[in-house]
Amino acid sequence: MTDIVEPIPIPPGPPVPNSADDEISFDLQYEAFLAWQKDVLQPGANVLAAATQQNAAATHELVQAAAQTLADTQQVKTQALAQTKAIADQAVADTNAIKNAAAQSASQAADSAAAAQAVANFVGPWSELSGAVAKGSTTYHAGRFWVSLQAIPSASAAEPGVSPAWAKTGGGIDSLAYDSRAQFRGRAGASGDLVLVDGLGLFAWETGSDEPDDDESCFAAAAGRWLLAAAHPDLLAAWSLPDDEIRESAFSRAAAGQLLRATASCALSSVAATAQARFPAFLPGALPGQAVLATPLAALDARLAVTARVSAADTVTVTLSNPSAAAASTIAAQWQITVFKES
Repeated sequence: MTDIVEPIPIPPGPPVPNSADDEISFDLQYEAFLAWQKDVLQPGANVLAAATQQNAAATHELVQAAAQTLADTQQVKTQALAQTKAIADQAVADTNAIKNAAAQSASQAADSAAAAQAVANFVGPWSELSGAVAKGSTTYHAGRFWVSLQAIPSASAAEPGVSPAWAKTGGGIDSLAYDSRAQFRGRAGASGDLVLVDGLGLFAWETGSDEPDDDESCFAAAAGRWLLAAAHPDLLAAWSLPDDEIRESAFSRAAAGQLLRATASCALSSVAATAQARFPAFLPGALPGQAVLATPLAALDARLAVTARVSAADTVTVTLSNPSAAAASTIAAQWQITVFKES
């Protein structure tokens, strides 16, 4: 680092020669002034210039050092902020980990408590009980453990899941294999009960429901139904198969020339109350006995029912029926007529 030096002042010079003086005095003054310039002014100016240059260099170094100090300070500040954020993030992560661990421990504790309750005062499967059961007794029925909330005079007359004298123990969602789904019908549930069936989906118990049992989305049990709440992807795929087969069949029939299509105009303006009206459609190749689909290409009065048949070779008759007590307007628009050559 260059040091700053104090400039050395130049000593004052002799009087400046005066042209009004006599020649001898002027010459003496002039020679003294020239000698001062040579011996004092010039060396002193050089020393002063060197000091000025050194001080300028020292000042430049000080400015650079100050700028570097500012940059270092900013870097330290940035690093400190980053470290502070990292510490805060780690603290949040640690807190969440502790929270999750605590929740898991609580869940495990609840499971342990449920397990302990299940084996405490166990009196056997409910199907084997016949006499009185004391309050706090535990039994097993319909795939889960139940604890009695009161003294029960006759256990066989108070079925767990049906009688309010029992409360289910433990938590979680029960599961059944697809081939064991028939167990639903002998398993009465309670509000909030859920069962996961492999290949079908998640079922929820609905007390008092009378939905029909279809062995797929509903299973009938005493006092209610097990209803499908969320379908398994395999079940959704199975449900879509018939539509896919019909669609593929239609495509293949069209490709094989087994579908006949044409458009026809309906000249009818209305259909009287409780009456029928008909209009024909010309479709070459259509034969009596073949299936027909007639579709209007515009909105149709909701009261009108549509039927169609091949009434003669190359001719389709579309019938509009109005069962209501008032006349229904028709639409003077195009209809799409499709005949299936193979039924």
